[in-house]
Amino acid sequence: MNQNSSETIATIHLKFTITVGSIAFFLWLITTVLYIFIPNDFSNKNKQQNIREIMKFSINTLGVCAAVTSAIYVGENIKRNILSQKIYKALDYISAWNNPEFRDIKVNSLRILNKKKNDSGLTYLTIIKSFYSDKDGKVDENKYSEMERKIFDVLNFFEELSLAIRNNLIDEMTAREFFDFILRKYWEIFEEWVEEMRNNRGYPDLYIYTEKLARNWKDNPITVEILK
Repeated sequence: MNQNSSETIATIHLKFTITVGSIAFFLWLITTVLYIFIPNDFSNKNKQQNIREIMKFSINTLGVCAAVTSAIYVGENIKRNILSQKIYKALDYISAWNNPEFRDIKVNSLRILNKKKNDSGLTYLTIIKSFYSDKDGKVDENKYSEMERKIFDVLNFFEELSLAIRNNLIDEMTAREFFDFILRKYWEIFEEWVEEMRNNRGYPDLYIYTEKLARNWKDNPITVEILK
């Protein structure tokens, strides 16, 4: 969570609290004044009784306004705490991405991107398999299986992240500020591999939420205005 986000939340919270408190005070004041000026019998006989009723009414009204203000304040404070928790959960995913277990897949992904850059006619899937093939194009199944395990690990991570965002368990904007390019690029690299898994191994919904999130972020680019 950046400093600007913290200051914005605090400012909105302060302004909202002051505004609600001011409205409650003026409602109490107006209601009390109206009650006082409603025609009453101010003869000497009933004067003391009327003053007591006005005081009683004023106190009751003030109590109701205070209760409403307090309830709204508590509600806003709960919302603010929930947002903070979601932001911290998003930061946990960012921290997890820096885990050394992802080092090999990050290195291999850069190799794939470099080869794709040098020969754009090759598909990503062809490039991935070429790293584990002999001169005759035969894939070394043992080495390729190890690579697949690492692909599963990284895509499982992104699927968990995507589900957390989908179910509103973490703050999407915080996560997106870090993962926007990363998630979309990894999906671009391994989309063909996922399609092969879906078709050949009977997993039609494999990493479906990662795909949906990648497409959603691609179709709705993040802007400088959003980040402010």
